[in-house]
Amino acid sequence: MSKISDPTVFATGYGNLETNTDASASTSRSRMNPNQASRRIIGSFYSALLQLGKYDLNHLPMQDYPTWARRVVHAERKRRKDKGVEMPTRSERRNILDFGEGIISQPNGDQQGSVGDDQQQLTKQKKGKAPKPTPEEFDGEYLHTYVIDEVTYDVVYDKTLSRTDGTLTKRNSNVWGHFVCKTEDCGERKWDSSVIATNLRFCRPRKAYKVTLHAQKCNQCEQYAEPIVEVTTLVKRVVYVLDLWMGFRAKEPRKDKEIKSDGPHDTERCHGCEVNECPYAERE
Repeated sequence: MSKISDPTVFATGYGNLETNTDASASTSRSRMNPNQASRRIIGSFYSALLQLGKYDLNHLPMQDYPTWARRVVHAERKRRKDKGVEMPTRSERRNILDFGEGIISQPNGDQQGSVGDDQQQLTKQKKGKAPKPTPEEFDGEYLHTYVIDEVTYDVVYDKTLSRTDGTLTKRNSNVWGHFVCKTEDCGERKWDSSVIATNLRFCRPRKAYKVTLHAQKCNQCEQYAEPIVEVTTLVKRVVYVLDLWMGFRAKEPRKDKEIKSDGPHDTERCHGCEVNECPYAERE
């Protein structure tokens, strides 16, 4: 394969660097974040993936790939599993590229800002319909395709597991990430957070689990914004706890001694705090 058609070359070397012919090329490259890439690079990488068969796609050296490339590979694996091996639609391709770029947190398009194209949204606004509000919480079913690649036992995902079910085993946690508010007033206002509240529920008899990620309100428009997290980190967290609950790990995972952040956690705008599914809520 050539550099342009080999996804591994793209992910581990060529794809991390923008074409740069000026004298400051080496300096620019040294400052680039290896876990980020331009839309053009991500698109070229995805085009290379589409040339691979199922076996090759499932046996790529993921441990050598940066975050953006792992996200694209995971999304394409899920798409083929759900839809077959046919080429993606225009909408599916856009969602996968958005997912790789970190614009959205789920590759299936079920999140803020990924419902339709700009023209569809404009048509809805002309009809006088209010834009669909961002949910207060997001289901983590999209993680399951990654979880089953990591565990050595059978486990199923059940999005119906209820917060009020007292028979379930539960755990609250926090993960790093950011929020993007896409309301008309804020545009695409973004803020980082070390306390994106997550909740893991587990039904032992059925070996079923559910992951919930909680939104935070924007401090300018007071509307909920979608949490964007690093999938690999969250999957490792989920697998660690599932191993414990399934009896494959004897040691209790370390609880966060101190949650470090650039500023105080805004408990009034955190939906996890509101429903007692945030580590900060447990302190009170």
